Amino acid sequence: MKERISLHRRIAFRLAMISLIIALLLGVVVGLLQMKADYSAAGDQLQRDMENILNVAQGSASRAVYTLDEASARELVDGLLTYHFVTGVEIYDEWQNQLAAGTRAEDPPPARDGWAGCSPSHPGNISRRSGIRMTPGGFSAS
Repeated sequence: MKERISLHRRIAFRLAMISLIIALLLGVVVGLLQMKADYSAAGDQLQRDMENILNVAQGSASRAVYTLDEASARELVDGLLTYHFVTGVEIYDEWQNQLAAGTRAEDPPPARDGWAGCSPSHPGNISRRSGIRMTPGGFSAS
């Protein structure tokens, strides 16, 4: 009679288990690398969006400073503060006199349960905080 080999000792079972473990590990590693790449891309996109918004606002800020129009400057500040990642704006003239300024409370951090805690939409998760000053010569970051 043939001697029966237990399931765990069969070569096909062992190869299947090794293949499954390797596939699982590769899937986890590739998934983590993809998450890191996506997170980084989201941060870069947020930075580009911020720069684009500031470039568009530069013309209005320059006009407000050139004409010393505090109402236009205030309107621009209010408009910039509508973006969730902008928490403060200051507009100065060439003599460093403040034409308009505004701040708003930061958005609360996202919930920390499940995947919501990994959201790149919260500004604290993405980029360094930097101050932006609008002057007639353009923007300067501090």
